[in-house]
Formats: sequence, structure tokens, C-alpha cells
Amino acid sequence: MSLEDLLRPWAGVGLRHVPAGSTRSVLDARYAGVSPNNRWNEAGAPTFYFGSDIAVVVAEFARHISTELPVGAPERQVRRIYRVPIRLDRVIDLTDPRATETLGIAPIREWIGDLPTTQATVRFLRHHLDVQGLIVPSVPFLDMPGKWNVIVFLDRIDARTAFGSPQLIRKLVLEAIGEG
Repeated sequence: MSLEDLLRPWAGVGLRHVPAGSTRSVLDARYAGVSPNNRWNEAGAPTFYFGSDIAVVVAEFARHISTELPVGAPERQVRRIYRVPIRLDRVIDLTDPRATETLGIAPIREWIGDLPTTQATVRFLRHHLDVQGLIVPSVPFLDMPGKWNVIVFLDRIDARTAFGSPQLIRKLVLEAIGEG
């Protein structure tokens, strides 16, 4: 199998959230690619992350707010969660062991927690393939293959055709205490 053979079309629904009081759309890309600490993109590479379901959205977001707060600091976040139809032409499914084998790297569960490794992997894929996104396991659910994230590289798509109309599905309130 070649690297090009890893590219597949993908269509489905992803969940994404924004602050409840925000006036911006869930598809507003203004802040995409700003942080240097994202797992599947480096600063300057505009990218959206979508969860497969509510549990993934909650677990991924809660993990971030608790680790970014000072130790013991409380935080209360109210978010609006949207269901967004997504259609991409060229995606690599890193949950498939054949993909990591073809890439010549260890199974994803062995390195997904290491930020420099995930960023190096995505840098390689973006540099060597015309890939629009990735399907990756959700870190809090590594033992549950049905819990994933779809990562969309915004500079590789036409958002007007890649995304359908977002549909608000619920509000979510998360409270966290900083872990450090």
C-alpha cells in the first residue's frame, strides 16, 4: 500500500462547540490554528476538530480546561454544541492499523499522547500528501474505536462544500478545577 492509497473520501457528522454567549458561528475559523499546543495542527495551520458524539466533545473539552487552569482554580464553561455535516474527498483514517503500518510508524495509541510526535506526523502528512483531514482516536477513549475525532485542515478545503448547515443540539455546562 502506498501513501496515496491511504487517502479516502469521508462523509459524516461531527460535533463542535462554541461559548454559549458567543455571536460567532461554530464554523468561524478566526481562531483556528492560533494555539501552538494543538495535537493535530501547529500554529498557523488552520484546523477544525469535530467529535464523533457528545461524550467525546465533553471529555476532550473537559480535559483541556482542567489542565489549562492553575492548580485549584475553578472554572465554569457554558458551551453550545452543534452537529455539522462534513464531506471530505481526501482523509486518512489513523484509527486503521494499516495506515500507521503503511506510514512505517508505531500504532497510534503508543504516541498519540506525545504532542511533538503528533505534530511531526501531521506535518509529514500535510507536506507529502494532499490530505484534507484525519480520523483519529479520541484520547480519553483510546479503548473505544467508535469514539473518534475528525480533524479538518481548513486550508485544504472549500468550506462552502465541505460543511453542511450546523444544527444546535444542546447547551453544555462544564465545571472544572485546575490540575496544573
